[in-house]
Amino acid sequence: MSVIDPEQHADLVEAQRRSTAAFAALEAYAASVGKPGIEWSAEERARSEELREAARAAAAAKDAALYASGLPHEHGYYRAAQDLKDTARSENPS
Repeated sequence: MSVIDPEQHADLVEAQRRSTAAFAALEAYAASVGKPGIEWSAEERARSEELREAARAAAAAKDAALYASGLPHEHGYYRAAQDLKDTARSENPS
């Protein structure tokens, strides 16, 4: 049974979705450039860094919200984080 209740923890689920989307955008950008990072132009590197920072910020915000919920303290970080990821994947966005 999941420690994440989709209704009670809707804010956490949304934070997880934002984090996942930010990392997906970074991956998609890197794939769209179509060449190794060492060959990227200054503009391509700058855009990648912007996306990387957005992904870091989204992940940090998600982790802060998760810790603030008390779930990692109650169930352990791994269980809380995995259940959050699973719930975010399985639930339809509101």
